Amino acid sequence: MTYKNIFEIGAGDGNNCESKSLWGTECQVYLFESSSILFPYLINKTKFYDNINCINETIYKDNFSTKLINIGNCSYIEDVNSFLHTNFGQLSINPNDVFSKLSSNVITKSIKYYDCGNIDALLLDCEGCEYQIINELISRPKLISISNLSQSGYRL
Repeated sequence: MTYKNIFEIGAGDGNNCESKSLWGTECQVYLFESSSILFPYLINKTKFYDNINCINETIYKDNFSTKLINIGNCSYIEDVNSFLHTNFGQLSINPNDVFSKLSSNVITKSIKYYDCGNIDALLLDCEGCEYQIINELISRPKLISISNLSQSGYRL
């Protein structure tokens, strides 16, 4: 299958991007990463690929004020019921000790802000925000892949 426009939400530092095999090809790849800690690594990893567009935005609801919690190379929105949020205690970290150090205030944007109706593949690694994003799509992608911490998603 041929893809022209790929959106990957939750690209992290670029190491585990599902779209990696398409970097340096004819298609356009849009990599979204919320974390201001991971985003510079993503930029550095993709800077030699002309078809990569890195966007430092939190995609969820439009104009929603919340906290982004960073844990290592993962992050999640405080108000979303994600695997990371519900299993934080099992990570041997006291959340009360680290939340203030690892969190940042963010204003989220809807996928509609970037979706012009031409997304061919939507790759989601967004810790509980999947339903909200899919529900607000304008495009009807040929492929939607959802990754989580317990299972890897589709590899292009």
